[in-house]
Amino acid sequence: MDGPVQAGRSAYYTRQHLSQLEQIRKLQQEGLMLAQIASRVAAAESRARPLEFQTWMQYDIDPEVRVMVKEGLSPWKVRLIRDSLLELADRLRMQSSEERSGEDD
Repeated sequence: MDGPVQAGRSAYYTRQHLSQLEQIRKLQQEGLMLAQIASRVAAAESRARPLEFQTWMQYDIDPEVRVMVKEGLSPWKVRLIRDSLLELADRLRMQSSEERSGEDD
């Protein structure tokens, strides 16, 4: 099932969401389990849906490490990801420094 339109407190659902819920209920009444319904719906959507272009943010946190994050996240998720990546970058730099100093010995 599609997620809500927008994110956070301003999130809302549309008639399409209601239609999806009705379709799920109908398939459950026919005896299908949720995993079977999800598989069936995903297959139908992939055949019917045109290509979707997405924008991604790229974080190069180390010469050997690049992290890609889909744009459009809620601000709190962006902050959490940014802070976590900064911490990871610091840890990688410290580890690299320790390895280089160990090679010099």
